[in-house]
Amino acid sequence: MRFVMTGGGTGGHIFPAIAIADGLKERFRDAEILFVGAKGKMEEKVVPENGYEIKLIGVSGFSRKNIFKNFKFIKDFFSSMRACKKILEGFRPDAVIGTGGYVSGPVVYSAIKKGIPAVIQEGNSYPGKVTKTMSGKADRVIINFGETLNYLKRKDNVVKISYPVRSRLKLTEKKRGEKIFRF
Repeated sequence: MRFVMTGGGTGGHIFPAIAIADGLKERFRDAEILFVGAKGKMEEKVVPENGYEIKLIGVSGFSRKNIFKNFKFIKDFFSSMRACKKILEGFRPDAVIGTGGYVSGPVVYSAIKKGIPAVIQEGNSYPGKVTKTMSGKADRVIINFGETLNYLKRKDNVVKISYPVRSRLKLTEKKRGEKIFRF
């Protein structure tokens, strides 16, 4: 099995993607996983540190406040679509999984256009722009909170499961945690 993981900009998008990738590697021992992230963002460093290959694309977010910034968004969107098409054709994934952040938009959209199964994982109760935009066309949308369903137009492709947590995180005793965080 071959999977493309995408999501970035913040740890809230990157670490769930890594947790899902770790779970896929556990389930499918021979799984090949490729991350697609945004140039110059946190995932550029964090993903390789966690043992995964990453391809970077130039992409920017949509601005609601400064309309002039959206000229860059439009330019970046079309160049990122070309880059995503090339990455997907070269890697030939069985599925694409997006965990949010604006980098996941062109990757998930490219997968949908190419007929590659697309999954979106939304870890927030209020879904982000990419989830709200792509959820109607994605094969599956994984949510962690029941109220997220209220913000999605399509409901038949939604599955509610628990939030993905990296298996490498170590459990510790409550008292030790309280001391470390000075609670």
